[in-house]
Amino acid sequence: KIAYLRTMSSAEKKLKVTAAEYLAYEDGIAGKAEFYDGEIYDMAGGSWNHSLITTNVGTALNVALSDSPCTVHSPDLKVHAFEANAYMYPDVQVVCEEPQFSDLRKDILINPTIIVEVLSPTTAAFDRSGKFKRYRTLPSLREYVLIEQDSVQVDVFTRIEGDEWRFNSYTQLHHLVKLDSLGLSIPVAKIYAKVRFEASEEAQEAKS
Repeated sequence: KIAYLRTMSSAEKKLKVTAAEYLAYEDGIAGKAEFYDGEIYDMAGGSWNHSLITTNVGTALNVALSDSPCTVHSPDLKVHAFEANAYMYPDVQVVCEEPQFSDLRKDILINPTIIVEVLSPTTAAFDRSGKFKRYRTLPSLREYVLIEQDSVQVDVFTRIEGDEWRFNSYTQLHHLVKLDSLGLSIPVAKIYAKVRFEASEEAQEAKS
């Protein structure tokens, strides 16, 4: 019997299982789970802002890439980082090459070009460190985008060469988020369209 432990996000994880056991486990549950080097993390649902931002980003990218061979995908598509022994669900991902899949399954991608994560209070630190560490083992990955959901901040890590990355941060609604790997820019205002912040507008402006 596999034991359970509490995670930082109040989800549950199994200890030291194989990737095959993880895939079988996830196939048997109604929700989604991620896998990190033998540990399974059940995923919780997202907030209002998280859902809006994810939809906004996916829509903006779809429109901008309508005449491109690149495709935009929702959080339902897993990514397998083989070298990191991890299976993860990006909030949004873009694939610009012929799609390649893992484990002979069409729901597990191994060659995303861009990955976008919308940050939650319970996962932000991990998304910025541990998750990025695993994502960047993917040779195909050119950009990693992190979006705050409770304030205006879009951080973009662009691969320069090997494991060298350039960092840019966008904190104003009139800014344009530059995505070099796609050759396009997305207005920050489109990313945060209809999003409601608890903080005042004055606080948002002061952040810059």
